[in-house]
Amino acid sequence: MSSAALERQLAYVPQVIGRTVAPPVLVCGGMGGSSLPARLLRYLGAYPYLIAHQDYGLPLRMPPDAHYVAVSYSGETEETLSFAEEAIAAGVPLSIVASGGRLLALAERHGLPHVRVPAGEVPRDAVVPMTRALLALIGEDHCFAPSEAAGSASYDADGEALAGTLGGSSVPLFYASTPNEPLAGLAKTLFNETAKVPSFANVFPELDHNELQGFDGHA
Repeated sequence: MSSAALERQLAYVPQVIGRTVAPPVLVCGGMGGSSLPARLLRYLGAYPYLIAHQDYGLPLRMPPDAHYVAVSYSGETEETLSFAEEAIAAGVPLSIVASGGRLLALAERHGLPHVRVPAGEVPRDAVVPMTRALLALIGEDHCFAPSEAAGSASYDADGEALAGTLGGSSVPLFYASTPNEPLAGLAKTLFNETAKVPSFANVFPELDHNELQGFDGHA
């Protein structure tokens, strides 16, 4: 993402249609780039206990006071539509974040709380407005104030320099501490979906007990 695009996204102010929610448990259904905002909530220190659901349908055995949020940038992701439709059928509380599509139509038809994010991006490049929309929906928008993440033209040069070190047959491995796992996941997703190269992410200290052993040449 260019610095100009980042500045444009930071200027977005989410508008919640319906009520904000403040549940003790938030279950976020989303796939690919649209799953990143839920993971970033942990990094930003937002209040609710959060469960990220990256699958069809609803997760099993959820607490009775959980609130469900379907996040799909396009509003057409089939797994997320399945999640939303099953939430409606089960009568559990549901909110929506989308730029349009069938998911936003569901929100409007059923009078669900929702936030419409600006269209025209790909999901992984719309992580800023989607994250701000999700935070606004749960009344935690103070966690991500634009003044705390102002864009800079130097980001473009830094990105180009990093890209120059990863040419050829390199396979980037993004290793992070557990609190920084969402940032490693974001980097991996951008390399997979934007750069179209294999990339992997994991966290310390868990990777010390398994993945790191793959670099040891001794049996």
